[in-house]
Formats: sequence, structure tokens, C-alpha cells
Amino acid sequence: MIDKQHERKSAKYNQHIAHQTSDPNRTDTRQYNYYTKLSITFSVIVIVLVLANIFSGSASFSDEENRMLSQRPEPNYFNIFSGRYESDFESYINDQFPTRTFYTRIKTTADVVTGKVESNNVYLCYNGYLIEKFQRPSKKSVKSTADLFKNFAKTHAGIKSYVLTVPTAASIMKSKLPLNAPDGHQDEYINNIYSLLKRSGVYTIDVRDKFKKLASKGTQLYYHSDHHWTSTGAYIAFLLTAKKMGLKVNKKKHKASIVKNDFKGMLASKSGFYMCRSDNIDVYLPDNNTPVSILTYVDKQEKTTSYYKSANLNKKDAYTVFTNGNHPLIKIRTSADNNNSLLIIKDSYANCFIPFIAPYFKDTAVIDPRYYFNDIEKLINEQKITHVLFLYNANTLSADKNLKTALGY
Repeated sequence: MIDKQHERKSAKYNQHIAHQTSDPNRTDTRQYNYYTKLSITFSVIVIVLVLANIFSGSASFSDEENRMLSQRPEPNYFNIFSGRYESDFESYINDQFPTRTFYTRIKTTADVVTGKVESNNVYLCYNGYLIEKFQRPSKKSVKSTADLFKNFAKTHAGIKSYVLTVPTAASIMKSKLPLNAPDGHQDEYINNIYSLLKRSGVYTIDVRDKFKKLASKGTQLYYHSDHHWTSTGAYIAFLLTAKKMGLKVNKKKHKASIVKNDFKGMLASKSGFYMCRSDNIDVYLPDNNTPVSILTYVDKQEKTTSYYKSANLNKKDAYTVFTNGNHPLIKIRTSADNNNSLLIIKDSYANCFIPFIAPYFKDTAVIDPRYYFNDIEKLINEQKITHVLFLYNANTLSADKNLKTALGY
């Protein structure tokens, strides 16, 4: 009796299930309701996040990425009908999206787990290094850059001109790059630049052999998480530059001191690879016999006797401890016993190099063509320049279009 009742209940249940699964309209309705609820939920989340961003205000600068963030575009006739408004608004949403940094880190971590070793032109390398990909310039660009230096030397025959093209970690530490990662033939690029400068009146300074020898012995010439060279790298380059310039250097004058031991640089921010190693930042403090220096940051009309801004060690980009970051023009007056005057035309690699070389000249002017828009010829005459040093890392030398504009060629 019990078995018959159980069979009847099972039969009714199976008929009910069969009716549900055999009714296409009922199945479609359930699927429609599911996707409708999902769409509404997603839309509500997006709207809430956008409103949260609007009422919380837009950030103008990202310390995490060391760059300016896109701002809310103004809707006007030209922007709307040209399509620029839509593009700018998309950039604005991407840059101002709440908790953007958090989700970016999650994505990067997931990428690493799946074996990805490149992000935003930065390689995740052996021994905790992040190395920026070298973008090889065209032959036309190489020749154009060399012509700038040759033209400058030709029109300033009374001034000694020097070019220091600093190799990046991609060249000096090839062995740490991931398997099959291209090095961009950086050595060939520097060779081509220097070859074009032969017999041009321009003195070239080549640090590669020395760097490779020291790197093979474990000397840290580059930061693990930043594209810049370390103070040690800059100091070695200074010694080679001083030799080329004929400066008499007392090596005992400079002693390294650690001023920060947890530095993570811009390559970590750029790539999202935060699992890289932290670094020390060293400064080489001169002895008491080194000439006194007075630095003037012309753009801010500020004067100081120190090449270092210690307060910047607490900032995201602690590398700005050197010369307080980049400035259009820095004028340096020392008590050096000579009448020589140096002009340094540079990128940010020079910032930790300047404290070594400036004390050997009575006057030094430092310009960054990315921000300097005044007359260089006037500056050369006013400062009575006797030596010019072009100091760029290999990645930015040919890419810096501002150099040509600044030189007026």
C-alpha cells in the first residue's frame, strides 16, 4: 500500500517537472527575469559609483601613478560633434573610477598568477627587478638627434660640448629580463649615436663597459622598482665624466648615506607589479672641504644650500629628494676656485648626478627642455658658459621633442 502511494506521488512530481521543462515560454520568461535583474543590479552599481565620484569631487593627481588625471570635460558644440567629448568622458571615468587602484592591483596580481610578465611596457624580471622596455628609435630619429648635437657644437665653437647617453637597465642587466624578452638593441642605438658624433667637436662619454663590469659583480646601479639609476650609478658616471673633462676629483670626498630603506618607484606604479623589491635611497654627502653651493630654483624663486629635499622622502616619488625634482631652470653658484661655467641640458637622470659635478664649477645652470621655454642663447651669454653637458637616458634621448625646440634647430 505504501509503495503504491509512493509511486503515485513520484509520478505526479515527474509530470510536474516535465511540464515545467517542456514549456519553452516558461523557460524563456525565467531567463529573461534573471538577465533583467542582473542588468538592473549592474546599472545601479555603475550609477552609484559615478554619483559617488561626482559628489566626492575629482582628484587632479595620482600619487600612485605619478601623473595628472583626466578631468570632467566641458560639453560644448565642438567637443560633442567631433566625438572628443565622448572620448574625454571615457578617460575621465576610467581615471576617476572609485577604488580604481584597488581593482588595478587585483587585476595585475591575477595576471602574474597566469604567467604574465609584462604590463604597460614594464617587465617583471628576475631577483625582484622591474625593467622598462626599451623603445628603439628609427634611423631617422637617431640621425636627427646626432645632428642637434653637431649643430650646437658648430655654432658654439668656444664651448666644450659633451654628450652622456645613459644606458638603462634593459641594456646593462639583460640577463635579468624574462625569457625571450627583447632588449631593443640599445647598445646598437648608442653606438650609432656616438658614431655619428665622431669628428664633430662633441665629446662622447660611454659608461657601458664600466657599468656592465660592475653589474656583473653585484653592484646595484639601478633601482629594483624605478627606471632611474641609483646614486652609485650616477657617481660612477660622474667619475668617468670628470676624467673626460679633465677635472681633478678626490674620491675620498664622497661618502654614501642611506636616507630611505623602503623606496618603491614609478615602475611599480606604472606596471602594477607591487611584488617587486624595495630599495635604499643613498645620498653622497661631501666632506667639509667641498665648495659651498647655493641653488636657486628660478621658477619658484627659492634658494637653498642643499642639493636634497629631505621632506620628499615621505612622498610617493621619493626620487624627488634630488634637487627637489624637475625644474625648468636651476642656477647654482659655488665657491669653487675657477671661472668655469657649466650648462647641463637634461632629463631626470641628471638630478642625482648634479650634486657630484656642480661643486667643480663656479657656476652651473641646469635646464629641463620639457619645462624650459626661454632663450637658451641668452642664458649661455649671461652665464658665460664654458662647458655644456647633454645628459639623457637612452629611452628618452631621441623621444624628447622638446630638446629640438629648446635648441632652436
